[in-house]
Amino acid sequence: MNIRHNVNIGNFSKLVSFLKRKNDGYKAKKSRVFFKEEFYKFLQEAEDSKYLMMKVPFIFGVAGALRRAELTNMSMDDIEDRSAFLVIRVPDTITKI
Repeated sequence: MNIRHNVNIGNFSKLVSFLKRKNDGYKAKKSRVFFKEEFYKFLQEAEDSKYLMMKVPFIFGVAGALRRAELTNMSMDDIEDRSAFLVIRVPDTITKI
């Protein structure tokens, strides 16, 4: 386990056993995720007049595999309308794609 500063805590057996004892009974909180069916149902059934501002970033996030920071850093200037299609630039992307 080289978490930080290239220190392998596996070499410290007392520390490892202490951390295991402290972790006993801990249940990690899992984030709720959308299933494919829920995604499509939301897109089809939610009224555009009310939910369009939620649908657009939802589609960008899922179809574009965008991170939360990438979505929140986007502005209208990042979207270019070329009549037949839209060009969407993702600012400050980590993957540089």
